[in-house]
Amino acid sequence: MAILRLPLSTYPWLPLIEQTGKVTVGEKIGVFGYPLGQDLGREITYTEGVSSSVRHTSEVRLIQISADVTRGSSGGPVLRLADFRVIDIIHGGVKQEITSGLNFAIPIDEVYNRFTAESL
Repeated sequence: MAILRLPLSTYPWLPLIEQTGKVTVGEKIGVFGYPLGQDLGREITYTEGVSSSVRHTSEVRLIQISADVTRGSSGGPVLRLADFRVIDIIHGGVKQEITSGLNFAIPIDEVYNRFTAESL
């Protein structure tokens, strides 16, 4: 993910959930990404799934998602289909050699916590 400082203008954007919003297990989601980047071209892809689990590590809280996520899609938005707001940001998946189908996202409240207006 990147934070950009852009000249004042009108830009298309996806709305974020409110800072106090929470991800619910079983929630239907949509994911945008650019799998494999230059290897497959620069077209955006879209896939659907659900929020499968909320996991905690010593460093960050992760949301396990059932939507397929491949290399190159990290940083893409995860939308809650009920209101089309961004609830997570794609973090990545677990290597196929370890296990298949485990894909993770960072909840949007981590963005609020790390990138406040005062820190920019």
